[in-house]
Amino acid sequence: MFFNWNLFIEVIWLGILSGIISTIFIQKIKETKFIHSSKKITIISIIIHFFTGFNTSLLFTNLSWYMAFEVGIITWIGSQSIYKKMRKKGMIENIYEINNSNHSSVDKK
Repeated sequence: MFFNWNLFIEVIWLGILSGIISTIFIQKIKETKFIHSSKKITIISIIIHFFTGFNTSLLFTNLSWYMAFEVGIITWIGSQSIYKKMRKKGMIENIYEINNSNHSSVDKK
């Protein structure tokens, strides 16, 4: 069995790039305060990550539908873990925590 390293690296890079784009898009959605439920944010996050990875790989590469599907899955898995690591290290803040601290300071006045 032959393992295609070039294809593997291409799929990983597409997943990382798509994950960055979709994570930024999801942060913008959170900032609009359009959706308040964390369950809804999670579902929308999965859809956006998968859609971004799938479409990016179909539009900009000559990957098959099956491989585009794999890029969509890698985009969701990879971007979720990148987001959590960045949040854990304090590189980005959770929008819900910022909103709650703003509401609690307004309530105290």
